[in-house]
Order: sequence, then structure tokens, then C-alpha cells
Amino acid sequence: MPVLDDILGRQGRALGLKIKSRLPDGRLSTVAEAFAKSFDPKTINIVSCSDKKFHLQGTTCPFGLENTSRRLCEAVMAIDREYFLAATDGKTTLEILKTRAAGE
Repeated sequence: MPVLDDILGRQGRALGLKIKSRLPDGRLSTVAEAFAKSFDPKTINIVSCSDKKFHLQGTTCPFGLENTSRRLCEAVMAIDREYFLAATDGKTTLEILKTRAAGE
């Protein structure tokens, strides 16, 4: 999965740099609001959004990875990890609490 993580991470970084250039600032809350707009509100629930923490729950996996594996989810989520790292100047970390890929 390292290759998948690397490739998708690069895509996420490119997307993060692109959105960063369009936003007024790189605060987590600003980046998170822009990120959330790219999803159908029926598929995600924003639990909290501040400059310290952005927590969301998906009702479905946007990549169709339900009941596959946590490791696959982590590799694919490199997109989001690198998106936020790039858009916030490296001021974020990604933690996957539960994943539909692992049936959680």
C-alpha cells in the first residue's frame, strides 16, 4: 500500500495547494469549510469544526471501500491527509477514529 499512499498523497497535496491559493487564510476551520463543500451533505456529518479540530463522520465511504481493510482506507485517506497538510502549512494531523472500510 505504500505506492497507493504515495500517489494519492501527491494528489492530495496538489489539491491542497490549489485550494490554499483560493482561500483568505490557512486556518483549519477555513480549509475544513472549503473541504466540506465538496461533499454531498447527505453523506457526511460534521461533528465539530474549529481551528483546533475538524471531525466528520461519513455515512458511506466516498471511495466504496466498505468492509475492505483499515490499511486500504489509510492509504486512500492520504489524499485528505496531504490536502490538509498543504492547505494549512503543515499544521494538521489526520487521525482515523473509525472506518467503514474495517466495518466500524
